[in-house]
Amino acid sequence: MVVFINSIAPILAGFCFFVAVILLLQTVQSGSRARRQMYGFERQTLRQYSHRYGLAGFIFLIGALACIGLYGVSALAMSQMPTPTPTPTLAPTPSPSPTLTLTPTPTQTASPGPGEITATPTNPAFTPSPTPTETATPTVTPPPTAFVNSPNGLYLREAPGGTEQVELLSHQSSLILLSGVVTVDELVWQEVLTPAGNQGWVAAAFLIYPGTPTPETP
Repeated sequence: MVVFINSIAPILAGFCFFVAVILLLQTVQSGSRARRQMYGFERQTLRQYSHRYGLAGFIFLIGALACIGLYGVSALAMSQMPTPTPTPTLAPTPSPSPTLTLTPTPTQTASPGPGEITATPTNPAFTPSPTPTETATPTVTPPPTAFVNSPNGLYLREAPGGTEQVELLSHQSSLILLSGVVTVDELVWQEVLTPAGNQGWVAAAFLIYPGTPTPETP
């Protein structure tokens, strides 16, 4: 088994490294084409292809490194394989003689005779009553909200920078802020929850966050 791994590992390492180089070149080419395109669906598609090529190239590169490491381990195992030596013949050894074990003689304990009273002292233990503990009432903190600042409305999108629209949000509508904040194509996107129960992403440039005055209705 070690000999087979030692012979096949260099071939697999070379193949994985060759495929990784091709995929990484495709990643660079797709990213360059995406930067030359205007913001739109085609640019998003090229960026997705670039990310996929980059991920696949990284996986093949890890596979090449793993094959190289496996080759090194198998070579080390082959170098440390012990040389078979003849098995010595064991000569019969005399069995040990049995030893005598002394058994202690049980002693008798005198029991009280008739008419004798054995007193057992009693120490009643004082059991303290449990002290009632106060239960703290949790304080419910409302989730942070923001307001839409776009007179023409704002689209809620399924993904940051995506083209699929989930809901059209009206001006000054209140949104619940979620934890997701990402930057796509130099534009910050905020993950929100709408009053209708839809979850998605909106451009943060069209939001008024807590701490700023609520826009007045024109």
